[in-house]
Amino acid sequence: MTKTNIMIYGLARTGTSILWRSIRKDPRFLCFDEPMAPDLHMRVRSGKRLMEEFHAEYNTCVNVVLEKWAPVLLTEQVVTKFMRYHVEYLKALQRCAANVCMKMMGCHAKIAHAKAVFPKAVHVLVVRDPRGFITSHALPNGPILIASPDAFFESHVMIEDMWEYLTLARTYGISEKTGHLGTLLELWAMTMNKALDARPDVVVVHEEFCKDPRAVLRKVYAKTDLRLPDIEYPEVKEARLGFEPDHPWWESARRIHTAVLSRIRTEF
Repeated sequence: MTKTNIMIYGLARTGTSILWRSIRKDPRFLCFDEPMAPDLHMRVRSGKRLMEEFHAEYNTCVNVVLEKWAPVLLTEQVVTKFMRYHVEYLKALQRCAANVCMKMMGCHAKIAHAKAVFPKAVHVLVVRDPRGFITSHALPNGPILIASPDAFFESHVMIEDMWEYLTLARTYGISEKTGHLGTLLELWAMTMNKALDARPDVVVVHEEFCKDPRAVLRKVYAKTDLRLPDIEYPEVKEARLGFEPDHPWWESARRIHTAVLSRIRTEF
């Protein structure tokens, strides 16, 4: 079957945006950034919190967004299937162009169902070293998080992504006995393994993408009927780890990450 669309999955702050931005440089693709975000409808109506570079895409299909928009709420992220109205909304967006790319935040548990209902799409999972993913969004507050995670989570600088992660962990029933960092590591391992169980078409390791983005993009495009264009892609910065080797969670995070990488290399 001809594969004409790309759907990108992953936890927030794992490198999904830079992959999406790279594909967005291809003029053949109409790209949507987080079309199922709970506040997207408000953003499209008001123009607030919707980056200028995304306006053209949503304005192309603004009626679809305003009439059919179907968000995935935070506690719905653990559900393994889309609702009927989710499918209708996504199919309507995919009809807006011959080639569509979507960043499917909050849908990492739904990859298996997405493969069944969107067979013309290449389903891509992005995986990032948990030592980087946990702290990347906390910068410049990362040092505070690492030095005293409990104080960080209880302070006014606690950010939305981290609150969402902890809420997601509670929804999954993950115990918080190991503290916030331990909870986040367990959440990362659980969600990544569940996503791999769904057999995505391509698994992108963020650190490998940072080293050689074109090589990784070739893997993605190889699953489509399109050739990777020779265009200038966004600057990709070197992947950073938020932990130092002497941090008490370093070895646990490294061990969890190594196990997931081993599975990716063996099965994909």
